[in-house]
Amino acid sequence: MTRLLLLFGMITCWLGLDAQKTNIAPLATVTASNCSTGPCSALNDLNLGTCGTQLMWISTSSPPSTTVGTDFIEWNWPTPQSFDEILIHHAQSNAARQLQGATMQSWNGSAWVTTGTFTGLPASCTNTISFQRVTTNRFRFTLFEMNGPGQTSNPNFREIEIFQASTSPDDAGVSQVNPLVAVCPATIPVEVVVNNYGTNAIDSVMVHWDVNGVLQTPVMYNAMTLDTIGGLGQSSDTVVVGNYSFLTNTNYVVRAWTSLPNNNIDTSTFNDSASAVLRLGAPSGLAVGGITATSATAFWNAFPSTNYEVIFGPSGFNPQFGGNSVLSSGSSANMMSLLPNTLYDVYLVADCGSAYSDTAGPV
Repeated sequence: MTRLLLLFGMITCWLGLDAQKTNIAPLATVTASNCSTGPCSALNDLNLGTCGTQLMWISTSSPPSTTVGTDFIEWNWPTPQSFDEILIHHAQSNAARQLQGATMQSWNGSAWVTTGTFTGLPASCTNTISFQRVTTNRFRFTLFEMNGPGQTSNPNFREIEIFQASTSPDDAGVSQVNPLVAVCPATIPVEVVVNNYGTNAIDSVMVHWDVNGVLQTPVMYNAMTLDTIGGLGQSSDTVVVGNYSFLTNTNYVVRAWTSLPNNNIDTSTFNDSASAVLRLGAPSGLAVGGITATSATAFWNAFPSTNYEVIFGPSGFNPQFGGNSVLSSGSSANMMSLLPNTLYDVYLVADCGSAYSDTAGPV
């Protein structure tokens, strides 16, 4: 059987809905510890620029202060606003200066209160941060973290958008289509995450879904009452909407959406649906240990009743045509007769009988 090399593994991609949401950042006055290159208003003037364009940066102490509020970006609205999502437009002219993390705070009328943190934002033209609903007339970022190694100050931006949260009483939606964890063809449950975004608790909601545009049988969710965001109860739940037969080496566009929360019309439709490209993945957890001068052991997370093939060879070899292989029905395999002082690449596929899974590696 010819091995098919597929390194992209499991693809998951959610379709954004930000264009349908209301950006309330332009309604605020923006201030910062020190705006440079451009005015602070460049952060909410709707001049999004292009990925490589730096419109302004926030001059911070170097390294940024560890004292809350010393380095900050603040939005001040004339009246309280409710919001739950922020979209940061970064500049790529100096990717090392991209904002990687910060602490989010809101003003409660007499003091600043920490409402959340984010960290580990990847180097990208845009990054979206979602969080529990915040209602306030003043909001800020502080305690900045930079993206680049050794970069400690002056995050750059093109624009920061803040999206209004739903104010509808009965407002449900699907926030996520969960990725697949299987590696071989099978009939697999499809899971989605259903959220209550509204101001009323939700005791029932219809969940619809389709695969590659073909409608599937909807399900009624009423397993538990979904509390409002920030309430005492759970505001979201994972729902199995049905089973679907997935094949290897194939992408499937799975879309899910809600209707009739509390058997009422959902008046906020921008957050109803989510979509993902699902694919049977490569085996996970591939690692190598037990290394000696002439041997090593490959380890991975195994599925029951699944056979595996470990492919190894000198670094840079093509696993589709070359290398040596070891078969295993468990979660490890020994690689023998290695050359001392030689760098090797190790790959792993699951043998699904009629096809191979996507390829894990190289390690």
